[in-house]
Amino acid sequence: LMNEILTPKEAALYFNVHVRTIYHLAKNGRIPGRKLGGRWRFNKATLDEWLSGRMGREKKGPTE
Repeated sequence: LMNEILTPKEAALYFNVHVRTIYHLAKNGRIPGRKLGGRWRFNKATLDEWLSGRMGREKKGPTE
């Protein structure tokens, strides 16, 4: 599915991090996510774009 929606647990498995890390990042606005009915949900395609953007910035270095 192009617009696959992930739960925090699924996002944690996808990024290979602990689910608490996902909650922490989401609460602080550091990863793209939305609260629906009081529960966090993440669009997989948006997470992929976010990760690609982060990786691109890290490769450029602090002076660029």
